[in-house]
Amino acid sequence: MGVSVTARALGAALAAIVGADGATDDPRACAAAAIDDRRPQWVVRPRALEEAARVVALAHDEGLAVVPRGRGTALALGAPPTRADVVLDLSGLDRILEYHPDDLTVTVQAGVTAGALAAVLGERRQTLPLDPPGWSERTLGGIAATAASGPLRARYGTIRDLLLGVRFVQADGVVTWGGARVVKSVTGYDVPKLLVGSLGTLGVLGELTLRLHPLPEAEATCLVPLRDVAAAQELTARLVDSTLQPSRLERRRCAPSRRRSAPRRRASGRAWRRWAPPSGARTTGCWWPPAARCSG
Repeated sequence: MGVSVTARALGAALAAIVGADGATDDPRACAAAAIDDRRPQWVVRPRALEEAARVVALAHDEGLAVVPRGRGTALALGAPPTRADVVLDLSGLDRILEYHPDDLTVTVQAGVTAGALAAVLGERRQTLPLDPPGWSERTLGGIAATAASGPLRARYGTIRDLLLGVRFVQADGVVTWGGARVVKSVTGYDVPKLLVGSLGTLGVLGELTLRLHPLPEAEATCLVPLRDVAAAQELTARLVDSTLQPSRLERRRCAPSRRRSAPRRRASGRAWRRWAPPSGARTTGCWWPPAARCSG
């Protein structure tokens, strides 16, 4: 931009970019957006990547510190900021830009939540296999910036493995593209992987192109009683050689008190009970003998 503005006019300059309702210096809004007790002077909520780029360019020219923010679910990560002049709220960038079911790719803005994307992909029996804690309410830009993941990483990898391309804003406000929009590509530097986990320090994520996977026809979670480690090893080997496609295997130790209190029955008379999955879990349920259930 190149034109200096006074501190008094800075709020007006921000409002000119994002609209009067997109920039605020209200004390309550700034207090709610504070990071490690660093209260910003302004909270700015762009509705387009171009607006976000102009805000970053203005901040660069005026020497202001910009802190990108999604839903604010991982603010404890990283070193506390020494300054936070402008909090750039990216939750308004919530559009799904391109979806190609046949290619298993989707391009979204950084403010799209994983839950909103899952609702769209579910209609075509496809999924973005990311399940960090609270995944449905977290923005995809935030998941990428924090490298958040959950148990599904054991089979599908993390967002670092699913991120094909990114459009991001550099510190001077220049919008840059890195990566590709297709699954197989060897062109250029792998910029997307560099940005994963960078916590916004290398640029402001604006758009992400992601690799999808088909939903399994059926999915179940099972708890299997085993005698010892050798039996667990044998079960693992058989699963690997079977037609099943396990997402993960976890070895858990049953509480001794629970095992002692369980009723003893003959194998032929063992009572099996149905396992109830957690609310919202993508499982069909499983069966286990009462004496085998583990605690916690």
